[in-house]
Amino acid sequence: MTTTVYATVTWLAPLGGRDSDGYKLGYLDAAAKGAQNDLIVITNANDVKDDNISKLVASGATTALENFSASANTLTMESTNTGSISGLIVGRPK
Repeated sequence: MTTTVYATVTWLAPLGGRDSDGYKLGYLDAAAKGAQNDLIVITNANDVKDDNISKLVASGATTALENFSASANTLTMESTNTGSISGLIVGRPK
């Protein structure tokens, strides 16, 4: 069963700034993840990029990075890692 967790991002401004499309760098701190395909909805973002800049890590993970796909402001976690998810994302703030 897929679990949905709601989280907010701390936007790193003015350090990151915004690109011409309105995207900026943010930090996701400690969103819970229990299983593969869990969803994390970023409530203060319109959308998030699943690109080479966005990097998430699970606490106690057996792999270095947590892979995810993004659709609008929802992240679908791809690994079987569990625990607390944190890391950098690129998104468009609300």
